[in-house]
Amino acid sequence: MLMIGIQRSDKYPANESEILSYFNEIGYDCDDDFIFNKVGKIGYLIMDEANYIVFREENHVGVFTDSVITYIRTLTEFDTITVKENEDDADFVFIGNAAEFITYWDEMGEGEE
Repeated sequence: MLMIGIQRSDKYPANESEILSYFNEIGYDCDDDFIFNKVGKIGYLIMDEANYIVFREENHVGVFTDSVITYIRTLTEFDTITVKENEDDADFVFIGNAAEFITYWDEMGEGEE
């Protein structure tokens, strides 16, 4: 189960209504705990005051990666991304800024083809 944490920069703070509006605009519905469509759902926690966002893959890795990676592509190089394969893991798979993560993600995808 993938988990991605996003520490937003002070210049672009985490705003729950803006984040959920983004997902609504790309075809997802939201409730207090999940962003979802007919295919799958994503767990989320948005801590406005801490300026931090957590997305957790729940039941469909494709829905998670398609939507969350698309969201990360809208972020800045000042936003920090952390990725774990399982929330209970001590080690992170990736730590870096949003631009570095997108490069990492895109290169990882190319290696799988």
